[in-house]
Amino acid sequence: MMFLIMYDISDGKIRNKVYKKLISEGYEAIQYSVFCGLRNPKDIDDMWKLLNNWIDKDESGNILVVSIPKYKFKTIYILGNSNLDIDYIVADKQSLFF
Repeated sequence: MMFLIMYDISDGKIRNKVYKKLISEGYEAIQYSVFCGLRNPKDIDDMWKLLNNWIDKDESGNILVVSIPKYKFKTIYILGNSNLDIDYIVADKQSLFF
């Protein structure tokens, strides 16, 4: 299962904390405010608590989490310039070459 995490946070400090936390937990940034990963963020207790605390401080902010089967995620269509390696993101490839 893949998990998409999308956020809309107006407070720059909170937005930066969320970004850094998601990266540190192994999520891949696929857009500015969209991340994906193989782990359900709700299963990472300390991270989930931090996200809840941070989002509570931004009145208009929100974080959305969507689960998608890997086989469906692999059918993603990409328009424009993107360096996303879908096979690497879904863990079908163990190394990434540039």
